[in-house]
Amino acid sequence: MSHILYNFTNICAVTWLERKEIKSITIKSPDHCLVNLKSGEIITVRASEVKEAIALNRKERIADIEIIDNPDHSYTALNAEKGTEYLLIPHDSYIFCNCNDYANQSIALNSNEVCCKHIWSLLGYLGFNDLVEYQDFKEDEHLDQLYQRHLEEQDYYHTCC
Repeated sequence: MSHILYNFTNICAVTWLERKEIKSITIKSPDHCLVNLKSGEIITVRASEVKEAIALNRKERIADIEIIDNPDHSYTALNAEKGTEYLLIPHDSYIFCNCNDYANQSIALNSNEVCCKHIWSLLGYLGFNDLVEYQDFKEDEHLDQLYQRHLEEQDYYHTCC
């Protein structure tokens, strides 16, 4: 995962340097890397700084995305400015998006539990701060449904309500 975090684009976003000023990036651990500048200076960049810059960038980019409710309980992420439209399908533990960023992240991380800017936009639209909050809600919702089904099977619901 470090190789995904510590790329030139992300390092430039964190350090405010231009690509041409950077000689190399050396990953020292999952927590930090060293940025060797052409001037000879060495800068330490932490993973937390990179993650914060990525999150800020995503928040700026989702401002142009409109979320549309579809009749089949899916959503459409529409960016009228770019003329793009992506399908979002909520599941219990993740949200699927048919964009390339989602596909690439899913492959790189070997997981469906990833967030592209369209999913971040949908999470905000639905009132969630992140995917974990969404997953917790879906788990609670599922437990409520199981409990309701149990009550109906026991006929408690019909006798007390």
